[in-house]
Amino acid sequence: MRDTALASLFVILAVSGAAAEDLDAVQTLNDGLTAAFNSGDSARLAQLYTDDAVLLPPGAELIKGKQKIEDYFRVALPTVTNSKFAAVQSKRLGDADVLEIGSFTARTTGADSQSIKGKFIIHWRKLASDWKIEADIWNVDN
Repeated sequence: MRDTALASLFVILAVSGAAAEDLDAVQTLNDGLTAAFNSGDSARLAQLYTDDAVLLPPGAELIKGKQKIEDYFRVALPTVTNSKFAAVQSKRLGDADVLEIGSFTARTTGADSQSIKGKFIIHWRKLASDWKIEADIWNVDN
């Protein structure tokens, strides 16, 4: 019985460690996303998406494809600053897919600047050695 309990504890700790490692790895991807977002460079940001990625921004139509995503961010990026993306939960969907649930904060630009906070779901896909965004949906809490 003691051996079974120890074996169970080992499995739980191993799974917890793997989940923490996955979350750390996804946070590293978010750090790159944060840097690209805060650069204000829509082309740089669009490079983080797959060629046929889908973007689902709040209050807007579905946007499909890297070029249309770049066009969207060309207009949207100048309206926010100090963005930060944080991984809250991640789930592996196979060797090349991760589903992330996260949160973000930012500030609007302009004379009447306001804080923004919200949440998102990103489907990351590994292409060759790079992780890219396959699908991205978000909404704001305030």
